[in-house]
Amino acid sequence: MSKLSSALWRGAASIGVLGLGGLAAVASVVSAPEGAQSLEQSASALGDSHYTVAVDTSEVTLACPPTLVNPDDDAKELVTSDLLGSTTSRPESLAGGGSSVDLGAIRAGASLPEVLVTAAVSGKEWNALAAQPCVPPLTRQMLLGCATTVGEDTLLILTNPSSQPVKVSIAGFGGAGSLGEIAQPIVIPARSTQIWRPAIWFPDQERLALSLHASGFGVAAWLQSSGLDGEVTEGIATVAGTAPSLLQLFPSPGTGSVLYLANPSDDALAVSVSLVEENGARPLGGTEDLVIDPGAVFSVSLAGIPKGGIAVGADSPIAAVIAQQDQGNPHPVVSGQKIGTRSLIAPVALAVDPWVPPVDELQETLTQQGLSDLSFTLDALVQTDSGLEYRSEDLDRWSGKHLGGETLAAALTIQGKSAGGPVGAVVGLGSFPLAATVREVTLVP
Repeated sequence: MSKLSSALWRGAASIGVLGLGGLAAVASVVSAPEGAQSLEQSASALGDSHYTVAVDTSEVTLACPPTLVNPDDDAKELVTSDLLGSTTSRPESLAGGGSSVDLGAIRAGASLPEVLVTAAVSGKEWNALAAQPCVPPLTRQMLLGCATTVGEDTLLILTNPSSQPVKVSIAGFGGAGSLGEIAQPIVIPARSTQIWRPAIWFPDQERLALSLHASGFGVAAWLQSSGLDGEVTEGIATVAGTAPSLLQLFPSPGTGSVLYLANPSDDALAVSVSLVEENGARPLGGTEDLVIDPGAVFSVSLAGIPKGGIAVGADSPIAAVIAQQDQGNPHPVVSGQKIGTRSLIAPVALAVDPWVPPVDELQETLTQQGLSDLSFTLDALVQTDSGLEYRSEDLDRWSGKHLGGETLAAALTIQGKSAGGPVGAVVGLGSFPLAATVREVTLVP
């Protein structure tokens, strides 16, 4: 069995993993049959050895990220944001930035990424589009796709939406391997946000990954990456933390991108990187014998790849993110240079019946934020009898609905133009409706 097939099977079998309010539902299987299986086949392999318990959701709170933060003054936000998918237009603001939304305020039937914080900023200083979901806090997660070299400015945004303080231990990983842990855990007070600069702990790193381990109910985390080339900005982007996994899926990797991979284990890790097209998956050229050293961060160029998705498989959990860099309009002051733009794309979690947000609402909001020439595309990775395949879905058909079939992962790509030039973002689409996900947790012995 290939690493991708093995990861597909084991990832599907453990799709019940949930870490809300300190609860975890974990499905595990001792051995995998030959060949990748569909979600239905994997679920049937569990037999009757699972049961469902009800969970009190009154204390469950989602953390919504601050909007784009000014790298020169991390106490200020560059632009106001809009919250989509909540029945309340006034989420509770948290000390230090960001906000929280109680589960009861989520629109009926909504799923996680429908609750989006969107922000567009343009001008002679910055040109960016951010579309980040409100997320539950996690006890373990990783963030990567940033640098702490000269000209780069990386911010770590930590939000604790719960009523109790949490401690967060942080370890760093670089191109040459593990960088160790910071001296003391960070304490995040209840219902507050803190912004830190990883360069104070791990300076001069061209490829930096951060591993976070939080106590209690966990912490929500985002990474903001920005850069300057002299006086010209090279873009600003944010990405939420995700848990390392045996399988990382990117239905919409973009063009001219770079895939960053981090191995958080103490052993070398063989990794498969596959290009997923309409007729199936095949190894990405140049990655056939890819092995990542213990604690190392590795980059793979995705320049020139044809339309399709990216799948990363490994025998032990790996972290991944995709970074894009582009240019916008000519700089108004510096002759011969253009304003830069960048984006960070997180892997999309395995989904069951993912929800597609109503695009008309999203378009109206982004238009009000100053964007024009907006376009949206819906991409999916599906499990078929032949294996993993890429699909470009009909957005008009699925807007505001649940994707059916054998969809493993789906993403909505947003593209538009601001006063500073083209901007874009990719939003991974969720699985079960939030209320159902949290209120009923499946446990497997």
